[in-house]
Amino acid sequence: MKRSNLKVVLCMIFCVLSAALISGCAIIPADISELESPPKLTSEQQAIENALESKIGNNKFTLKYPLEGDYRSAFVLKDIDNDGTPEALACYSPSNGNAGPHIAFLDKINGKWKDISDIGSEGNEIDSIAFGDFDGDGVDQIAVGWRSFNSTDLTLMVYKKSGDGFTKTNLGSFTEMQTLDMDNDGNPDILLMKLNSDEKIATAQLISYRGGKLAVVAQAPLDSTVTSYAGVYVTQLDEHTKGVLIDGYKSAHSMVTELIYYKEGKLISPFYKQATHTVTLTMRPVTYQCLDINHDNVFEIPMPVSLPYVPDKANDNKNWLVRWSVFDGKSGLVPKLSCVMNYTENYYFIYPKNWGTKVTVDKHAGDNSWDFCEWNSKSHSYGNILFTIKVYSDNDWNSITNKDSLYKLAEKNGVVYAALLPQQERVDPLCIGIDDITKDFQLLS
Repeated sequence: MKRSNLKVVLCMIFCVLSAALISGCAIIPADISELESPPKLTSEQQAIENALESKIGNNKFTLKYPLEGDYRSAFVLKDIDNDGTPEALACYSPSNGNAGPHIAFLDKINGKWKDISDIGSEGNEIDSIAFGDFDGDGVDQIAVGWRSFNSTDLTLMVYKKSGDGFTKTNLGSFTEMQTLDMDNDGNPDILLMKLNSDEKIATAQLISYRGGKLAVVAQAPLDSTVTSYAGVYVTQLDEHTKGVLIDGYKSAHSMVTELIYYKEGKLISPFYKQATHTVTLTMRPVTYQCLDINHDNVFEIPMPVSLPYVPDKANDNKNWLVRWSVFDGKSGLVPKLSCVMNYTENYYFIYPKNWGTKVTVDKHAGDNSWDFCEWNSKSHSYGNILFTIKVYSDNDWNSITNKDSLYKLAEKNGVVYAALLPQQERVDPLCIGIDDITKDFQLLS
């Protein structure tokens, strides 16, 4: 089950239990995944399932779905042997309930899917599946993260096709996994992040093909006070160096970003402080995660600074000017652009350089409109409104008869974003026109 669906499923379970208490009886499935409606199969997926039924028997298995990673379907099509036609992995669990999930390997022969081999269970759930030609022989290997107890103590198994079966390599425990060519030898590597919050130990390990086998070739410490990881992102640091950014929670309301890259045979963790075993440079009191904010294929790290605001018990007026920054090996973190983020309404606004903290945001409690206004530093109050960003449904927007001083900025999925300008123009160096407002307004993809 995806983590994003957990709250929904728990809520459904609560409803089932409540109904059972009221009626005096309960019919509750042993596997909570039965509470979710499986996605409708494509014709190709149905053909794979039919082949699986021929092998196991109709109604004698349950389809399983990897919980994390890029492949979250019960059926994964991948050209593993690079012959131009894909093979299929089918994730399932025998219905007798005594065995964990398996992965069937199928190939299309004479236009029909045929079961070739089976990867046995190594845990209670399939956490993730990844692929890579780690040994450079032209055939992809399959990296499977198996989950037995929790989401931070996983087991990594790598499977290599051998005849009609697979050989397997156990690469130990991990919390997060990322495949990429980190050492620039032309073949992908595996970067493992391992977090033991109970013992306050965290490490990154680079696994590469050396001496005829996959092995740990370098490792580096990570922040040992992180409680869990929120995201892992591959980014380009320079022309020849890839890096991996790791977002981690320090608490429910604070986050830190770590960076790992490989240089001269070593894994480098430039933000890590050996004296405290922590990372403090990128700590922030909000759970903003790394983004490729300007769509240049490089992920930026959010470095928020609190904008001035008037406290309001009925409305959280606090907002952040986020300086999205990248790592420069010589200068450290270098800001690329500064903006305020409206994650509720799915947009951000780029701050002009001359604004700084002279301009702040006054949030409307009722409709989530944002007033961009001057800040009176002497009286600690909001000053003149420069403009307001408002959000409408299509129907509400079309029902507005007088749109004087109201300009559409963007429209997406039945939502209209508009800027409301003051009726009277002012000569003020902080004021910007509708052309600049439109340019600096951006939707989050």
